[in-house]
Amino acid sequence: MIEKMNSDMPKSEMRRNKAPRLAIAMALVFACAYTASPSQDAVSLRRALKEGDTQSYHLEYKSSQTVELPNGMGEQEISVIGSQDLMETIGKVDGAAQTAAYELKSTNFKIEINSPMGNPLEGKEMPKASAMQGTVDSRNRTSNMKGDDKSAELTGGDLGSSSTMNLTFAFPEAAVKIGDTWESAFPKTAYSPGAKLTCTLVGERLAGTTPTWVISMKGLVPLAMDLSKSLPPKDGVAPLPGAMVFKGTVDMDSEALVDKATCQVISIQTKAKSKAIITIEAMNADMNVTGESTSTMKRSDVK
Repeated sequence: MIEKMNSDMPKSEMRRNKAPRLAIAMALVFACAYTASPSQDAVSLRRALKEGDTQSYHLEYKSSQTVELPNGMGEQEISVIGSQDLMETIGKVDGAAQTAAYELKSTNFKIEINSPMGNPLEGKEMPKASAMQGTVDSRNRTSNMKGDDKSAELTGGDLGSSSTMNLTFAFPEAAVKIGDTWESAFPKTAYSPGAKLTCTLVGERLAGTTPTWVISMKGLVPLAMDLSKSLPPKDGVAPLPGAMVFKGTVDMDSEALVDKATCQVISIQTKAKSKAIITIEAMNADMNVTGESTSTMKRSDVK
């Protein structure tokens, strides 16, 4: 009977009857969507500091550079491939100040430099270890860091090899939501006067079975160093007759995964492009250098 009544009903009337039901259905859909995706609460990113905590990481990096020789002598290609292990140790904790003694130790250096002049590190014994000590706070900021960053020195300031760059970036002072940005200081080192990086809370991701926050870091980092001081003498003779000054910038683009529970760094992947000028003072000559590099640092217990 109902089917017959509907069949006898004018089409315009049928459309009017369906409209309220369609509106109710759409309202239910939107209500379910809102319930399933509530507005995200702001999160305060703070690192848990516990005396005696240690964490090991493995770092791999590679870079390629094109050097324009002076006086129209053509170009040379130089590549660097390397790896090392890192150990982070938290010392005595000041609960009131939310700071702790901090050590970052590097071991198991493997560095290969390929260039038309050969490997400047050939025959040189790799350092067994290098370490930097200082203070870290709950925002992951390091200060008063003293010691050495051997890998960055040996590779001529290659940022991918820098243990300091790969673990220390600052969390924001205020709570943030996905999409929010803040500034983080790139540390002052023997090869850089320091810089400001722009960080963004991008989203969430699983690292293995560990829930993490995804943070991007981007910025232009200035470089300045005398490469002649990092090249070892050969047969007692310095490889260069004088200073070889490297000045330029590196455009960094990094992604970090941070443990949601502890705000400890799980991994950092970095891509970088560089532009620089190398001045050989003894020859009064400049060489333009362009390059690209990648690095991957990952906590040893995360696959």
